[in-house]
Amino acid sequence: MNTRFPRFRVLVLAGVIVFSGSPGFPDGPPEKGGSPEPPIPPARLSVSGYGVLGNLRVRKTILALDERGTERAFYDASAIEDSVLIILSRVGQDGFLKASIEAEIESEDGSVVNHVFSDDGLVPLPRPMRATGVAFTVVPGTLFHFDQILFEGLTRVPLNKATGFFRTTGLLFGSKKDRIYTPAVLRQGLFSLVETLRRLGYRDASAQAVELLLDDETGSVSVVIAVEEGQRTLINAVGLEVDSPEHTPPEIKLPALDHEQPYADLWIQDEGLQIRRQLYEGGFADLEISWRIEPSERSGEDAFVDATAEVESGPVIFLREVRYEGLERTRPQVVTRRTDLLEGEPLNPLELENARHRLRRLGAFRTVRYRQEPVDDITRDVVFEFEEGKEVDVSLLLGWGSYEMLRGGVELGQHNLFGRAHRARLKFVQSMKSTNGDYTYSVPEIFGENLDGTLKAYGLRREEVNFTRLEAGLSAGLRRFFKPIHTDVTVSYNYEYLGSKDRVLIPDDEVIDTIAATIRFDVTHDRRDNPLSPRSGYRVFLESETSNEWLGGDINYQRAGVAFSWHHMLTDGLCLHLGLSHGIAFTYGDEPDPLPVNRRYYPGGENTVRGYTEGGAAPRDFLGVIVGAESSFVTNIEFEQDLSKQLSLVVFLDSTYNAARIEDYPWNEDLHSVGLGIRFNTMIGPLRIEYGHNLNPRELDPSGTLHFSIGYPF
Repeated sequence: MNTRFPRFRVLVLAGVIVFSGSPGFPDGPPEKGGSPEPPIPPARLSVSGYGVLGNLRVRKTILALDERGTERAFYDASAIEDSVLIILSRVGQDGFLKASIEAEIESEDGSVVNHVFSDDGLVPLPRPMRATGVAFTVVPGTLFHFDQILFEGLTRVPLNKATGFFRTTGLLFGSKKDRIYTPAVLRQGLFSLVETLRRLGYRDASAQAVELLLDDETGSVSVVIAVEEGQRTLINAVGLEVDSPEHTPPEIKLPALDHEQPYADLWIQDEGLQIRRQLYEGGFADLEISWRIEPSERSGEDAFVDATAEVESGPVIFLREVRYEGLERTRPQVVTRRTDLLEGEPLNPLELENARHRLRRLGAFRTVRYRQEPVDDITRDVVFEFEEGKEVDVSLLLGWGSYEMLRGGVELGQHNLFGRAHRARLKFVQSMKSTNGDYTYSVPEIFGENLDGTLKAYGLRREEVNFTRLEAGLSAGLRRFFKPIHTDVTVSYNYEYLGSKDRVLIPDDEVIDTIAATIRFDVTHDRRDNPLSPRSGYRVFLESETSNEWLGGDINYQRAGVAFSWHHMLTDGLCLHLGLSHGIAFTYGDEPDPLPVNRRYYPGGENTVRGYTEGGAAPRDFLGVIVGAESSFVTNIEFEQDLSKQLSLVVFLDSTYNAARIEDYPWNEDLHSVGLGIRFNTMIGPLRIEYGHNLNPRELDPSGTLHFSIGYPF
């Protein structure tokens, strides 16, 4: 047993304090016999009555829209009235249409004037006025909200979808704040409904609120929306007419027409883009496209039209010269290598846009723009305009997990090193269980477009469930993103020290410290709608790690894994999440060494099997000591039901299937947990409180575990 006393760590998060100004006299020493005039303090501005966050947002909005902001020495009557209008507008957007504002105005002479403003009409303040302090108190009043939305004449759009244009749907316990009514919300809902119908081919569709009832006491709003769908219009045939008197344009292929293709503006835009792409390749940079729509001879329940694209190609435009402006720290060859534009050749606007995106991806520039300068009727110069980004940035890191608890750190980034768009990142993170740091040097497009190179040095010390992990190493890798298939591929060589200490029990044949030299492949295919809080799509991750003495290490082993997640909305507000991961690890050779404990699998915790603490679901030996797995499967099934816009309820079933030795593949032990959780969605991912109950715990396992964490589990 481990008899060491527990160690307590103190996590110190460093802040950045920026001192501005300097002691002494900013404008030089005072004249003899005099003293500098004291600076006039800025006028005070406060907002209350709208909640802590609401007060801060309103005050920030007032200062942002005030041309003098916090530099005002006083507020005159016009500035105060403008601030009142800003507050009423802001709270009105939240559904408080009958709000009032109480203002306490302190004048220069110290006298205080109280004034009440309401949305019914602003009573002007007396003039002249010079206020050194203004305290606004918001009286929100009644929250106006949709109580009933009825549709007349709507047949082509599902009722739930149409209702969703005006209020949030699919909530188990929706509140009034999820059904806010404002005139702007109503107008936007009507626009979205009509636009949806027009994309379906109902070009003459219209929608209007024919009956609107507002209850000033309760805030309840009932609306009846009359919809005129009209007749659906479909495309029968597509034609093309090209007028190119000076040059013969390339042959243009029109995309195949879908069966029952609706006639909609979006379709017209897509078809026009396909035609432009083909003509741009020939240098017809000034082409113009118009559409002639004619009734078709085809008849039926729907209306049919024939669409003909009338193209005026204009002359072929040639590129004379490419120039660059705004390069101060960046070497010119960095951008010339990536524009890939041939002077004297036809000018392709798509190549200009591709060059702009490629330069923007370097990370060295805040903005990249270009302009065309005519030389004559058929010749142009292209000028790229750059605004270089900052050289150094510092970020503070903060997080929480059930196992590591509070963690924080700092990240220092350097950009455009040596004027070559190289990047460097130094990161240090400390938690209650681990210390890790790494330094990464990146070279974008080292061997061509979308192929980046990295060098990395890293170190890690982490207290695992039954040992302390010690790792340090060097890595050199290449990364390429295959845009057409949305797949990221990384290959790297790693030379690293794998160590451990404080083991509860060390078998005689177990490797404690070793040097591993590995080749690692990672493949990620991500089609999720939102990586922080996915609701649809899927993600596939593959990894392979091969360690061999021929690569410079002391041990031969193979590690491979796959992880898959899938997300799908079952109904409005109810989402199904599925996760599956599998990993195997084994040594090989004439006399294979035992697998290092660092390379075993330790399922359990907030992101795998939530009935256990971190690593607690891994296999145990005959004494009950956790030894890790050489083969591990983890499955996750979740049902997530929205309670409100930000809150959701989760029901989950987690399972793991493990084998301590590869000889027992695929598994000889399985554990299962079922549980409930609450999630609060934020911009950095969900805040999660989840409890997992173990269905078949082993003798030393807990009955369940409560987790509090940040981020999506799989």
